[in-house]
Amino acid sequence: MEKTELNVVLGANGSVGSNIVRELFARGRNVRIVSRSGNSSFDKSVEVVKGDAFDLKSLKAAVRGANVVYHSIGMPYQDFPKLEIIADNVIRAASSVGKETKVVYADNLYAYGKRNAVKGPLKEDLPHLADGKKGKIRSSIENKLLNAHKEGKIKATIGKASDFFGSGAKNSMLGMYVFDHLNSEKNISLMGNVDKLHSYIYLPDFGRGLVTLGENESAFGEVWHLPHNTSISTRKFVEMILKEAKTESKKIKTMPKLMLLFGSLFMKTAREFKEVVYQWENDFVVDSSKFTSAFDFQLTPPEEAIRQTVEWYKNNNP
Repeated sequence: MEKTELNVVLGANGSVGSNIVRELFARGRNVRIVSRSGNSSFDKSVEVVKGDAFDLKSLKAAVRGANVVYHSIGMPYQDFPKLEIIADNVIRAASSVGKETKVVYADNLYAYGKRNAVKGPLKEDLPHLADGKKGKIRSSIENKLLNAHKEGKIKATIGKASDFFGSGAKNSMLGMYVFDHLNSEKNISLMGNVDKLHSYIYLPDFGRGLVTLGENESAFGEVWHLPHNTSISTRKFVEMILKEAKTESKKIKTMPKLMLLFGSLFMKTAREFKEVVYQWENDFVVDSSKFTSAFDFQLTPPEEAIRQTVEWYKNNNP
């Protein structure tokens, strides 16, 4: 990709978006950051524009001239329905630039649902069998993007990933319940069965995977599972984290399911989390062989990814 080509990143101040920006910088690309405030934590030399994804006119102005639009805007669980409004506006805004405009969407695995998860490794050709609203919304957004691609309105590709971890990822499962507790007296308390296999992805690898899709013409019109660091049990993965942090004395506990059900009566977050807790009650493994067969991609070794994340939390937690 030529440096003159413009890469616009939506959600650039978020966990995934900031890593897309860093990867684009590392490749020497021309980047425009879009945020609702018009502010950014990145270097002041970076182009930052004010744009509201809920306001089509504002979003059209923000993506004007874009060659590639990276869509990594997320919403809290309780606001998930708003993601469809954003997706519609992203498609309309990108298509207003021209039908050759590329959209790269950072997605998760909710659309497959529990019935697929219990059968074995997740592959891109699985049907969408989600029963809950979050999975159905993700499925709808995927269909919107792929249909817009088929209709020639834009070029679209989707990069899916499981749970992420890394610097600044305080809203992730590992961030909230593991890394955030490293500097406290708290033990580790997790949902589900910690002895089941689970795929986790390191944020810089997530960002690099999405940029790889954005810079390969063959990626468009397709759904891709991005490469993940490892698929071992959550217990073993957390033990690796505790060893690196030199907090091996901490105990790893499992919260009773009854606690989640009880908490869902009073707390919005717990109520919304009920839909996806199956991911930790069963093996939840991502098959990314389609991606690794198509593209040259080297994952960050798990030990190095954990080391860098532990170091960030040590320096950024009170």
